[in-house]
Amino acid sequence: MRPAGFVTRFAGWPPAAARLVLAGLAALMLYGAAIGLVPGLAPPLPPSLAATEDDPQASDAALYGAIAARVAGGEGYYAAAVAEHRLRDYPLKPFVTVRPPTLATLQAGLGMAGAGLLLALLVAVALVVLARRLETALPGGRRWIVVLALVAVGISFALLPVFVVWHEAWAAVLIVLSLACRSPRRYGVGLLVGLLAVAIREIALPYLLVMAVLAALEGHRREALAWFLAILTACGLLAAHAAMVAAATLPTDLASQGWLRAAGWPFVVTTIRNCTALAFLPLAAAGVLVPVCLVGWAAWAAPLGNRIALLLWGYAGAFLAFGRPENFYWGLLVAPLVLAGLAFAPAALADLWRAAFTGRR
Repeated sequence: MRPAGFVTRFAGWPPAAARLVLAGLAALMLYGAAIGLVPGLAPPLPPSLAATEDDPQASDAALYGAIAARVAGGEGYYAAAVAEHRLRDYPLKPFVTVRPPTLATLQAGLGMAGAGLLLALLVAVALVVLARRLETALPGGRRWIVVLALVAVGISFALLPVFVVWHEAWAAVLIVLSLACRSPRRYGVGLLVGLLAVAIREIALPYLLVMAVLAALEGHRREALAWFLAILTACGLLAAHAAMVAAATLPTDLASQGWLRAAGWPFVVTTIRNCTALAFLPLAAAGVLVPVCLVGWAAWAAPLGNRIALLLWGYAGAFLAFGRPENFYWGLLVAPLVLAGLAFAPAALADLWRAAFTGRR
């Protein structure tokens, strides 16, 4: 039994297709378990992103905090950022090694305490708006409460004081709020919030692309055009940022070693695990649950479900090729949403099994 109005994408699939998905899921689950059990498969990562003085990523937090403090003291953002990068032997090339000025400017204006309160307020607003959206999108049952509770668990990291300086944390919260605000008739607020997410962390740009593509596929031409214009705006802001960084750097400044590493599924699993509550589980258990979460989201054939599924699978696909072990904090971008796929997983697996082996719908 399932709530009326809940649509499972896999219901009634051809047996061959259902068996293929089940086989792929089983392979990823077994591989995920092996990542935690076979030495050398998992990238060398800390147990979680929870910040401590011993966390190797704490130096990044110190960098962002120092830049914001200098901006608060009256220094220009790019002068402050370049100076701190040089002081700490951080690369300045390519330009994406320097974060956009949006978050540091906000922190300088509000102070760290004020910025922390704003981030907590955004979390609360995102959950309230998402609750209303889910209750409408998942009628006839209480599944939406389970989804909301899992999203609340996933987004709760943003309430920890250390995350006020992490750009990915702000972008993740804003993406959730943008998704919750969007509807076919009212997408303006969601668009602006999504654009703000990209202005804080440029690797949130795929979110705008997901929204634009699905709006176009659903026949919402005006909305699709608006999202594509947002993408152009974001690219323009990024180009201006690149020009400002280039003007402030020298030929002798350090260059990044690059991010194209093709670390594969182990990086996907560990990146998601170390940025979510799965960090409290053994790596092998997390490796089993990550693909189940992703398949769960893929099962919800509804506008909101489609957007979240494409976003999560898109980032997972990107993480297959891009990212060094120390970039695992990129997983913060999907952390609020990924675990909520467990709410859909039982129905997804049941429909896949029926379609694959019993022929019942």
